[in-house]
Amino acid sequence: MKKVIVICIIALFVGMGFQPAFANILENNPPYEPSNPIPPDGATNVTGCSVSWTGGDSDGDIVTYDVYFGNTTPPPKVLDNISYNFYYHHECELNTTYYWQIVATDEHGASTPGLIWTFTTRGNSPPMKPIIIGYENETLYFYSIDPDGDEIRYLIEWGDGDTESTIWYPSGQIVERSHTYFEGVYHVRIKAEDEFGAESSWSDPYTIKIGNPPSKPIIDGPTQGMVGVEYTYTFNSTYEYGFEFFYIVDWGDDSPIEYVNPNWYNTSEPGLGIANHSWNKKGTYTIKAKTIDIYGRESPWGTLTVTMPRNKETNNVLLWWLLEEFPLLHKLFNLLGLLKLVSDKNPGIVKHISIQDLETRKSLIDNFITEKARTF
Repeated sequence: MKKVIVICIIALFVGMGFQPAFANILENNPPYEPSNPIPPDGATNVTGCSVSWTGGDSDGDIVTYDVYFGNTTPPPKVLDNISYNFYYHHECELNTTYYWQIVATDEHGASTPGLIWTFTTRGNSPPMKPIIIGYENETLYFYSIDPDGDEIRYLIEWGDGDTESTIWYPSGQIVERSHTYFEGVYHVRIKAEDEFGAESSWSDPYTIKIGNPPSKPIIDGPTQGMVGVEYTYTFNSTYEYGFEFFYIVDWGDDSPIEYVNPNWYNTSEPGLGIANHSWNKKGTYTIKAKTIDIYGRESPWGTLTVTMPRNKETNNVLLWWLLEEFPLLHKLFNLLGLLKLVSDKNPGIVKHISIQDLETRKSLIDNFITEKARTF
């Protein structure tokens, strides 16, 4: 009898347009199926393992989500009953295919599973070999580029026994790191590492030279001479660091640059650099020489000016000897006006040669030689 009364009351309320609260429960709609996956289903070359989706409920109910994620299918559950629609997988591996699924559940317990989606993460390329731009005011400038755009940190070997590991920098950013040296020569190299642990090769060594370069060489040797005659010159330089060095010599004519090594008595005392040279044309030449050490540190140019041939007022010992040995030649030159002897304090020294007629001189000398041949 009581059941009949309850049924009649319910029918009466329904007929009058009233909806009891439990009627909504009976008509609850499940949540929307999760959709719009990011990254899209089947995506490749994906960076990281961050996913998101679109959810909701047609009744406006509160919806929570269970997340299934892994590199096997079906994927395992990793989170349940979360109220937000995104997930980040921290242990993301490169070059790996991941599967994921979202199950939505409303506050009344109705649930809707989404499809199993998939994406593949990208591979990873190491950063480029770092480029060292320079060292100035105790600051080193360098950079590297990561092909994948990853952040980079650097390992620096300063060349004096110190090493340094930097913080992370954006790919391609020029980095400035300070370091102080004592006097000397140092070789710096740098390696880059991206956020996934891939390392570049070492940079090319960068040489930093602290202190004074070698001194300007002093050039010593004859400053006057005759064309075609070989003369010896020495080059002398000092260098406080004791590194090996050599001389670059420019003879001032058309001959190639010459490299001259000093004679080393020991590791800290270089001897003289010695070289021979002759000039093939008359003229005034400037010998230039500079000192370069094995690390490329250069001295200023040292110079010496030479004249070829000797000045006409210079004593000509060879000609004087010939005239002394061959009196007939002496007499012949005087008679022909080819030779003027000036005998002030030294009457036997030749001071000036005056050539009046080249053709006449050649003919007379030929005749003289012929005459001399007949006397033997």
